[in-house]
Amino acid sequence: MLLPIAMLRRVCIAAAFFPPLLPAQTASPSAGAAVRGGGWDYDRAEFFEPAEKIAAARVARREIRLTGWIEFDVTVAETGWHGLFLGGVPAEWARDLFVDGKLIHRLAAAAADVLPGTSAGRPDQLHFKEASLHLAAGRHTLRFQRLREKGALPTVWELRPAPPREPAAAIHAGIIGPRIVEPGESVTLRVTAGGSGLPAVYEFRLRDELTGAESAAPAAALATGAGPAPVVRDLPVVLAGAGLYTLTARVVPGEPVPGGPTPPAAPPPAAPAPPPPPPPAAFKPGAVLAAAGAARSRPAAPAPAPEDFAAAPLLAQPFCGGAVLQREKPLPVWGWARPGETVTVTLAGRTATATAAAPDGRWQVTFEPLPAGGPHTLAATAAPSGKTAVAKDVFAGEVWLLSGQSNMGGALAGSTGGAALAGAASLPAVRIAHIHGAARGRLGNVYWQPAVSGGDPRKMEKWPAIHYAFGARLHEKLGVPVGLLSASRGGTAISTWTSLAAHRAEPSFAPLLAHYEAALADGLFEILHIETLAGKIASWKKNGAAGPPPALPAPRFDFNAPGFFHRELIEPLAPFAIRGVLWYQGEADGGAAAAYRARFPAMIRDWRALWGDPALPFIYAQISHGSGRPSGAPPGDSDQAELREAQTLALSVPGTAMIVTHDLIRPDDDVHYKDKLPVGRRFALAALSSVYGDKTVEAGGPVYRGMEIAEGAVRLSFDRAAGLRTKDGAAPGGFAIAGADKKWVWAGARIDGGTVVVSSPAVPKPVAVRYGWSAQPCGANLVNGAGLPAPTFRTDDWPLLSEGRPGFRRQ
Repeated sequence: MLLPIAMLRRVCIAAAFFPPLLPAQTASPSAGAAVRGGGWDYDRAEFFEPAEKIAAARVARREIRLTGWIEFDVTVAETGWHGLFLGGVPAEWARDLFVDGKLIHRLAAAAADVLPGTSAGRPDQLHFKEASLHLAAGRHTLRFQRLREKGALPTVWELRPAPPREPAAAIHAGIIGPRIVEPGESVTLRVTAGGSGLPAVYEFRLRDELTGAESAAPAAALATGAGPAPVVRDLPVVLAGAGLYTLTARVVPGEPVPGGPTPPAAPPPAAPAPPPPPPPAAFKPGAVLAAAGAARSRPAAPAPAPEDFAAAPLLAQPFCGGAVLQREKPLPVWGWARPGETVTVTLAGRTATATAAAPDGRWQVTFEPLPAGGPHTLAATAAPSGKTAVAKDVFAGEVWLLSGQSNMGGALAGSTGGAALAGAASLPAVRIAHIHGAARGRLGNVYWQPAVSGGDPRKMEKWPAIHYAFGARLHEKLGVPVGLLSASRGGTAISTWTSLAAHRAEPSFAPLLAHYEAALADGLFEILHIETLAGKIASWKKNGAAGPPPALPAPRFDFNAPGFFHRELIEPLAPFAIRGVLWYQGEADGGAAAAYRARFPAMIRDWRALWGDPALPFIYAQISHGSGRPSGAPPGDSDQAELREAQTLALSVPGTAMIVTHDLIRPDDDVHYKDKLPVGRRFALAALSSVYGDKTVEAGGPVYRGMEIAEGAVRLSFDRAAGLRTKDGAAPGGFAIAGADKKWVWAGARIDGGTVVVSSPAVPKPVAVRYGWSAQPCGANLVNGAGLPAPTFRTDDWPLLSEGRPGFRRQ
């Protein structure tokens, strides 16, 4: 699912900056009068676009195509029901509504409540009814909000007292608690209704969105009296079968509620009785879903240990046949048995014992370090049960954990030059184990696969190119077995790989965690999943309902949640002995690049604490571009460039090293570029240099050291600049230059010895230079004599585009 989404820079604008479009009537309106205001005439607002874009939109005085929220202070003359009407925005575009800080509805649309003869294109015309609200006399605050995408904030609104004695205008409802349940379970509908002056019965039915059929019998009903105050009731609505349903409401003639006030006598009709009241307008509690697996998909704490200890693995994964164990380091080995049992473990002629602890039966022993070599047998026996587990063909060598996003993957056979390597692979001492999560804090089934194809490249289909290239080069240089633990997941943010304890200890995570927890409380993830399914149904119907209807599965709310993959993959793997970590991640955090400066080091500390090794080597890749399509945009701010800078800054953490990848993406590549073998080889160079102490290898490209300004040009100096040149033999590219006005232009550059001289006739008095500072390739081609590229850098310290973005927002 998140759908973790980056929040844009917040800019608050005061209403007094511009003249009003429509006069807001907030001061003591007379009884029965409507209160009307213009969308741009808010009392408070917070938008997430740059200030200049907000100012331009406000001057235009039309649609509010911005992300954020607007608030209005209104005064209501009399207590009672009011209809809220909006205009200047399509009714089918969903938005949030808050009254006095209380959520009224989340991501609700109003396509069924359009006023006849109106248009969304008229910024001064009311277009649809948004909601019915019961308000006390006095001052209130309305907030309209849209954070997920822009374009859903009204340009005009009006609050009208509801007509007397009209039950259809005297109801509001919403789902509380889960709206995605197992078939046969119920959702809870909280209804506020009544107070119109007439008794009424409200009936609620379920409409199947696939078939359009509405339930013949009411799924729930509520009777109200004729008194002036509404009632609030929670009604269970059973979803008998799997499906996506919308709740509808009808008003039927009601009798006085027993014990309630007697309604006043109505005058005799002067004409035939009118037709029954229409269904309530603006009744939008939202859709609900019944799907198998819904209960398992809800966010929850890890399940407790099982009582069936016979089913627990005596040896934890990845202690299985073909495993590679870390040489020359203490070797923790663990598993599970019945509490109180004695477990005897043997490895390479050595024996250790432990007692399974209560309540989960976990046991652990630690062997003295082994030298490289093998094969060995690892065996465990529990007494008195006699349960045994044996792992054969076990070697000691070098073990690395490779983790991050999808770019850590990419099949060997599908990579540039990888097909031939896959067919010829014959490295039995280089092995990979793919890490999978399972229940109860234990890893799923793991098996070790050697890099051997026997001439059949299909046998290497589970080998990522980076893993193969790294393992092969390390094995070649060190001459020992190499084990690679693969634990990467596509689309993941740094937050999901960091423990919740580290979230709470690192201030930069605080807003993200708060927004996530608020979204859970609001049911946002369920709403978004249902919104996706509803869109698939709409597309299916638009195509004539051809083919099978779309599947309506239960969601996964945990994917990318704060701490999830740390709990699912990393915690269960520790303390399996490893030499270090290779990390390739960051694309999902571009919108929160400023926060990444603190979050990435916090994650490194978190993993090191988990392994009990404050110096655990951590080698990472500076991410490439969003695609290979060359940038045609002028230079300027870029959150992806800021993310790459944040990664460079993490080199200040001891025991880290960084490789650069931006030169490997090609014009026809998307973010998952295919030239991945050099990434693995660069990781190996960094490991050989920084971890294994091989000073004969050059492990990185030119690194910016300083600058001098003279005669309208900027001279840049570098470390690791021996043999400074360009990768393609062309003039140095990817440089931008600016003066004190902070206006960037692409610049010319030339190499002068170990320096680069940057200038532009458009900037006669330069003060700053940036290199590779863009989301798309911009011609950056600077390398050193080893052919290794220079990372993205800048010489200025001007404000960041991503400053203040938490990296998660509630829509």
